Amino acid sequence: SRTGHLDLFLVKVPKDVTDPLKFGEPYLSFGSRAGILDGKWFPKDVRDTNTWWFATARSSGDISLHTFILNDEPGADTLVAGQTSSSTPIPSDSGAPVLCLAVNWDTSRGFGDARTVSSYSNGKVAIHDVTLSEVGGVPELIERDCWTAHTLFAKVPAEVWSCSFAAEGQLVVTGGDDSKMKFWDTRALTRPVQVLGDTFQAGVTVISPHPRNPHLLAAGSYDETVGIFDIRNTSQELLSHSEKMGGGIWRIQWHPELDDKMLLAVMHGGCRVVQIDPDEDFKPILKVRKEFTKHESMAYGVDWLVNDDETVEAAASCSFYDSA
Repeated sequence: SRTGHLDLFLVKVPKDVTDPLKFGEPYLSFGSRAGILDGKWFPKDVRDTNTWWFATARSSGDISLHTFILNDEPGADTLVAGQTSSSTPIPSDSGAPVLCLAVNWDTSRGFGDARTVSSYSNGKVAIHDVTLSEVGGVPELIERDCWTAHTLFAKVPAEVWSCSFAAEGQLVVTGGDDSKMKFWDTRALTRPVQVLGDTFQAGVTVISPHPRNPHLLAAGSYDETVGIFDIRNTSQELLSHSEKMGGGIWRIQWHPELDDKMLLAVMHGGCRVVQIDPDEDFKPILKVRKEFTKHESMAYGVDWLVNDDETVEAAASCSFYDSA
């Protein structure tokens, strides 16, 4: 069995921006009777100013949704934990445990009509609506759609490592252990509208839409490469396909402010800061600018730390067996 916990840190911006950031002890900590495989904040651009949601994908085959309330009254705690709710676990067709592997928010929607997409180890993908209960306004995850998205030979389920909304919520994009990316119209999920099976030579592990350009999407694979797509024309050549990065691509994080920079967690290869520059034909080329290889294990998570006035830019990463 898998167990885990979720720690929330408040990282203060140092007075001298050249000083290192300090995490210290967790500000809030939550135990979990299941392992936590992924987690995403509800987008700050569309959320209520005093309420934050954090969704986690769990090894028990469900999603947990944590609510945090920002308290800005003098002398009060900065952030207070609210209610935690969970979705109904995805059932197993074979009796084997089902893991929720990834979760993402529809960034085109606000609190009133929020929804998530999540993917699972039994080849399925699900969309959940987030509604507020009449009593207490507690968020509830209600399954709206669930379908088999990826299979191997003889219809054996393939792990769906990644999923995301795209095209302002009109599409769901999934990546599986069958080495395929699939594009699904959210209005008709019986079959994909596009399947890309030759782009990567191994499982598609991460899908990351651009936070400001709804037409751009980055994806990575166990084959150690990253591709950048224009989803308006996926049948044509990729906008960019990187060289091998030194390890399987497990996470891609676009910069929160700059369109030409991203972070990569590349498993055994550590972490990379990547610059996207045009070549002589104005095609984007991915160039590694910085590397972090001091984890004693596989790099499985990475994200940016940028304060509101952009005086501090840093990155945080986490790994697997060394719990760092």
